[in-house]
Amino acid sequence: MNDLIYYPTLDVFVYQLRDGLGDSEAQVAENHDKFWNNLPPKLHVYLEEELAAENPEYIKLLDLLDPKYRKPFNIKDNHLIFQDKVADYQIGGYYYPVRLSDTYGLLFDCSVDDFDHPHSVTFFQKLKEKASAKNGNLGKTWMLSGCLPANFQANLEDLAKASANALIPGDWQELKIGNFLGATVFEVWKSPQKWENVAEENTHILIFFYPALNIMEEAAGFYGDWLRLLCVRNKILWEYAYAEKTTRSLQAEYKSITENVAKVKSLYTEHGEVILSGNKLQYLQKILSESIATLSDYLRKISDLEIISLAIETNLSNYQKYHQQIVQKAEQKQQEYGNLGDTDLGFLKNFSDIVEEKYKAQVAQDRASLSVGLRILEDLINTVRGIIEIEQTKSDRTLDNTIALAGIGLAISGITATAISTQQPPVASYKDFSFVGSPTFVWSIVFSSPFLIILILRLLRR
Repeated sequence: MNDLIYYPTLDVFVYQLRDGLGDSEAQVAENHDKFWNNLPPKLHVYLEEELAAENPEYIKLLDLLDPKYRKPFNIKDNHLIFQDKVADYQIGGYYYPVRLSDTYGLLFDCSVDDFDHPHSVTFFQKLKEKASAKNGNLGKTWMLSGCLPANFQANLEDLAKASANALIPGDWQELKIGNFLGATVFEVWKSPQKWENVAEENTHILIFFYPALNIMEEAAGFYGDWLRLLCVRNKILWEYAYAEKTTRSLQAEYKSITENVAKVKSLYTEHGEVILSGNKLQYLQKILSESIATLSDYLRKISDLEIISLAIETNLSNYQKYHQQIVQKAEQKQQEYGNLGDTDLGFLKNFSDIVEEKYKAQVAQDRASLSVGLRILEDLINTVRGIIEIEQTKSDRTLDNTIALAGIGLAISGITATAISTQQPPVASYKDFSFVGSPTFVWSIVFSSPFLIILILRLLRR
């Protein structure tokens, strides 16, 4: 059969964000727990123990375990080694959890425990049963590998497609190809389309076909290098997805801003005057309150885009650095051991080009275009605030005039009443209402009534 390989091995590189942008202590603790859910129960390193580690850039987490908690597990040099059974075959493997600065990384390895007999690449589907539950919010990369039988004559690209399809069924037509220590390497990548849940939408598979078992064993010494490289790769995709989500939110707010601008413009006449009738002043006050709240949120999201842009740039630089380190390390190995073949991982540069030409450029363009919304929003706030202040000033002036008018009326009424009352006899009793018909009372009403009528009409108009 043309799909047989020796020692089929499945590795999955899983990444979970430890502490993201603005994450609270509760969120950090939740991220921590989600990561440890990928490992066997009762195996746990607490956050306090992480903080005691010397180098947060690369922490071998199992090395932090108290010796008394190690006893039930087979742990050697941060490897939790296990044995299991799949489809009547013995398999073996290990967990290798680390902290990479602000990210948790897990390498889960499993392979058939049989070096003597070839297996169909469909066996990768069986191995996936042990690995599929390993997940992280940043995503993961699958790595398939095995040794080719002697005098293998089949088409390696067809074998790679069959391997990828056994792991994740799909139409895998576009495969990138390279070499690693003499092995033939294929890359299968289906990038996210909607960018709503990058951990689920992104599919990334690396497939290695080694010409001999000893070369495959030598390549195992590169797992730590792949762990770092694939970490920044998955982080870049997550960061771009975060930028896409932020951009969509800003676009919705930008639309709301322009709608409010149109509403305020509708209040102006063709002569540039503002006509406020009915409850329009309250309507403007509502727009002002909403705009001030939007300004704070809009500014924060624009700042997030800038931070994400810098993060993508930093991780792209790290990706290129780790790529180069793997190539240099492989070339050094080739010089030390004469039985190792060439290394050509040029296909990894394709991702660098996409990040440089598309992701970075798109985030920068979105940030620049949407930043215009800040100026529009600030102008809207200043305009509405100015209209409200002018109208309130007019209103306050009218009220002051009304109060002054009422005061004049009362004063004149009082003077009149005082002047006339000196000619009247004093009231004999508080039950005596004879003054109502007196000239004093009549003249008081006569002089004050015009002012009182004007006051009442103004108050009703307000």
